[in-house]
Amino acid sequence: MSFIRRIFPRSVLSPIGIDMGSRVIKAVQLITNRATSQASVIASAAVLRNHLDDPFAPQDVLRLVQVMARRGFKGRDVVLAAPSSRLESDIVELPARSSGAPVDELAAAEIARVTKLEPLSYQAACWDVPVARQGAGAGTSMHAVTLRPAADAALAAPFDLAGQRVRALEPAGCALARASDDVDKASIVALLDLGWRGGTVNLISEGDVLYQR
Repeated sequence: MSFIRRIFPRSVLSPIGIDMGSRVIKAVQLITNRATSQASVIASAAVLRNHLDDPFAPQDVLRLVQVMARRGFKGRDVVLAAPSSRLESDIVELPARSSGAPVDELAAAEIARVTKLEPLSYQAACWDVPVARQGAGAGTSMHAVTLRPAADAALAAPFDLAGQRVRALEPAGCALARASDDVDKASIVALLDLGWRGGTVNLISEGDVLYQR
């Protein structure tokens, strides 16, 4: 199971995307037209949690799977939106890529330093973000999202018990960024994700998350 930013971008039938909210668990599946590359929703479902004290209650996941079977979902492959409570989001500053420095390797070390997590004890997704700077030799800014240790196993376990295959975990903001793909690429788009207990603001540009709060 991997922790990634973009998944199966041109599949005819997508894996089932699942958002484990604090009160409601949501699921959606898309189908893509190969000729036009346009995606549309083929199935969706939402289930109220019965066990609010346990964010990974197997009983709630099993109810969701039963509802999905009645709503026309296909297959057993699922991708989970990693809860924001299990993620850390940081901007790390690195040397310019044009300098020849091993930027990606340095990013891994800097993420470990910023998050104070041991290397290899976490998973991370990171990508360059544009920063307006003057002069040559400007450095590289990267948006890094890290998944806290052992969170992937805790998230996947109830789905394994329900007979589903967890293919990947993904930051929810990156999934929202894909939903804005048809917006003017020259624009910076603000997406507000409202949950039961709070909300998240995501600034999106050219399919990348520039900022989360």
